[in-house]
Amino acid sequence: MDGFLFKLITFVAIVAWLLPPLKQYKDDLFFYFLVLALTDPIGIIIGKLMHFSPYLFYNFSSVVLLYSLSNFKNLNKKSISLFFILIIIGYLASQSPSKFTFYYIILINFIILLKLMVRTLLFVINSSLINIFHMILILYQTASILKVLSVVENFSSGIYYFALTNIFQILIAIFFTIFNENDKRLFFDLKKFSK
Repeated sequence: MDGFLFKLITFVAIVAWLLPPLKQYKDDLFFYFLVLALTDPIGIIIGKLMHFSPYLFYNFSSVVLLYSLSNFKNLNKKSISLFFILIIIGYLASQSPSKFTFYYIILINFIILLKLMVRTLLFVINSSLINIFHMILILYQTASILKVLSVVENFSSGIYYFALTNIFQILIAIFFTIFNENDKRLFFDLKKFSK
């Protein structure tokens, strides 16, 4: 793939992901989208200024992204301690061969995916509604995991898959810039299907 095209797609993706936090402001997932928006720009800037791989920052930001799904009022000493333990493990993973860094990012993002699935399931159980917003969120998180996995496993088409996933994630960013979690247009009543 042409280096310029790859950089252009990456740049457009970074800009596109700066917009969803504006739409999600004051919603439950605001901090999740804020962390997503800031991760790439900060990682790239720190990487350039300090001359190290941005993946060191991605280890840190993945843990912050995980905690962004938590209710900050309910954080206790145990969860704060776990946060720092995860940060230390992420740092240690970044000091070992690069595959460990990528697998650590995949692991944390898989835990995030599980949390999003539980959130979605609880919403369905409590409301008898399916929220398309949740489905797109799970789709995004799954695509993110597969994108990193394609790089770490060095699939022959990994760089192309990475670029295509970025294009797909740009479209998802546009979706999250238009809709928020509480948009009733995205709710489908399960009771209508059971009749």
